[in-house]
Amino acid sequence: MKEEKVTFCRVCEALCGLVATVEDGRVTDLRPDPEHVVSKGYGCAKGLAFHNVTHDPDRVLHPMKKRDGKWERIDWSTAIAEVGGKLAAIRERHGPHAIAFYTGNPSVFSYSTRLFAGSLAGAVGTRNTYSAGTQDNSADFLASKFLYGAYLLQPIPDLERTDYLLLVGVNPLVSHGTLLHAAEIRKQLKGIRARGGKVVVLDPRRTETARVASEHHFVRPDTDVFVLMAMLNVIFREGLEARSFVAAHAAGEADVRRAREAFTPELAAAKSGIDAETIVRLAREFAGARTASTYGRAVCGTYGTLTSWALDVLNIVTGRLDAPGGAIFADGALDMVAVASRVGMDHYAHRHSRVGHHPVCRGELPSGILADEITTPGAEQVRALVVTAGNPVLSMPNGNELGEAMKTLETSVAIDCYMNE
Repeated sequence: MKEEKVTFCRVCEALCGLVATVEDGRVTDLRPDPEHVVSKGYGCAKGLAFHNVTHDPDRVLHPMKKRDGKWERIDWSTAIAEVGGKLAAIRERHGPHAIAFYTGNPSVFSYSTRLFAGSLAGAVGTRNTYSAGTQDNSADFLASKFLYGAYLLQPIPDLERTDYLLLVGVNPLVSHGTLLHAAEIRKQLKGIRARGGKVVVLDPRRTETARVASEHHFVRPDTDVFVLMAMLNVIFREGLEARSFVAAHAAGEADVRRAREAFTPELAAAKSGIDAETIVRLAREFAGARTASTYGRAVCGTYGTLTSWALDVLNIVTGRLDAPGGAIFADGALDMVAVASRVGMDHYAHRHSRVGHHPVCRGELPSGILADEITTPGAEQVRALVVTAGNPVLSMPNGNELGEAMKTLETSVAIDCYMNE
């Protein structure tokens, strides 16, 4: 029996619509759904091939236990009893912080996984919670916390009304946008140009988005912040800021003015590889456009938080925050700021790590310290690790170090559909 089922992709937050061909209970093909209200016939290569994961012969379909260096199959009741018993014993002997939890980003797109993984960590009472987010996007959320008071207040560009769009370290033609769910984004970017507007991309590589932009400037990795701060320098130096808007809606203008002084276009040119004249021109164009917005995801480098902050401050000082054609705050189906508050994810630095005294952000510690938390002796040393839908030994910068550290754990558990690193 062959039939078609309307569904959607769970690989990332875009949640693009799909049509699945099902033959005798097996998915044999996936294609984009042209009638989906958001994706409108778009689908990325990963999403369209995901039925191959569903039916992959290498998938782990049963609990597996390592005994004497070899894997053997066990039943679910045994697995649950053994894992629960070991974690309870470690908690009894060493306290709740001796147990650490790491969740990978697929869990974000499964409400039940995120809900119960968080509930388990909460029941244990540990402060040692980590996720791929601290390797990926925490800087962006932290910038919003500093600017607007909440991690999830995230302005997005008003694509349909903007005349000037500055894209930094982002490739929405492929990703469909992070936190930005725009239908037919290629059409929308081309629409900006068609109505006489401009799309400018700063990126170390010529991305698919860069190919349809008005301008693409190669920027050295990890130097975006110098360009953005130099643009702020030019805007303040030449009096191009929206003074009445800033006075009415922002605090700390004097601090920003002082901070930008050191970031001259010449310094930015030396750091980024984009010449000073171009940086000055981009600042003048952005400030002088009828409507304009920045949008970027250059958050993973040395200056991730400052880069995210500078992107939003460009919108603020030019009067483009929550204005038509600027960077607007969208009303979602749920008030995610309230949800985050209710589940305790709206705090910053209310507690810190044992090693390095690093602050908690969105309820999580930076994943880069996990290996040190395992290997550093003392009270509350991590002795057990539960990994859900993640592969930190491969994805973290110090993955080899973490892999060696995990060998010293009393117990470790991976909840995953593959036998990964």
